[in-house]
Parts: sequence; C-alpha cells; structure tokens
Amino acid sequence: MRMNSLLFFVATLASLGAVSGAGDETQAAVRRDTTVLPCVLSQPACRPGFGPKITYRWDAAPMDANYSAFVHIISPDGKTRLQDDHTPPVPTSQWSGRVEQESLIRVPPEAPLGEYRILIGLYDRKTGKRPNLKAGAGVVDAGGGAYQIGTLTLSAD
Repeated sequence: MRMNSLLFFVATLASLGAVSGAGDETQAAVRRDTTVLPCVLSQPACRPGFGPKITYRWDAAPMDANYSAFVHIISPDGKTRLQDDHTPPVPTSQWSGRVEQESLIRVPPEAPLGEYRILIGLYDRKTGKRPNLKAGAGVVDAGGGAYQIGTLTLSAD
C-alpha cells in the first residue's frame, strides 16, 4: 500500500513537471521572461539645456540573442526629440536578475517645454528584431516592442 502511494506521488509530480527528467515541460515551467521596470530619474523635471540621470532597469532572464537597447524621448507634440540608444552593460544572452544602467541625458536648450515620454525597448542591430518583453508595474506597453518607462517634464523654472 505504501509503495503504491509513493508511485502515485512520483507520477503526479512528473505529470506536473516537477521531477527531474520530466522533459521539456520542466524547462517551460521554469522559463522566465525579461521584465521592463520603470526608470529612475535623478530629478523628475529640468530646464532645457540641462538633464537628469536616468537609470534603466530590467528584471532580466537570459535571452535568445544579444540585443541593444533603444531609448526614445518623445516630446508633447509626439516627435522623438532625444535618443539614448546603447549596449546594455551585460550581454542580454547572459542576463540574470536585476540589470541596471545609468545614463546622463542632455536636453537641448531649444527643446520645447512640456511632459516627455521615455520609451525603451530592445532590438537586434543586424535584423531589427524587437523581442517582446513583460511590462512591469508602472510600465506601459507602447506597442511595437517599445515600453513607456517614465516621464520627464521640461519647465522654464
């Protein structure tokens, strides 16, 4: 009776993918996706001609390729006024856990005042492929592999 209970328990675990050797289901069950997190701004507002430090953040899992990051800072009129494209500090194929990168943004003196949306995503420089990521709390999926991770206000004062 005890042996039958043990066999039933092992069979149940295997069907749930919890036992080593259960096949591809085990791999799929532990697969994590990379999540884009809201950026951290050193200051939420600045004057044209100045700029904040922006910390880009991901809750990262290894990806299928080494992607670059694009950052588009969109003005109130919908135009991309600034870009901060960069190579992440760790190749995305080796990502694991929290990945952060800090960058200083310089806003041109002639930039119009208002609220700017900060969009980020990943792309393959050779193919242009943009992988789908998960949007963390406070992040908005903007479509096309882009994610709004924050806003920056340009103000005269």
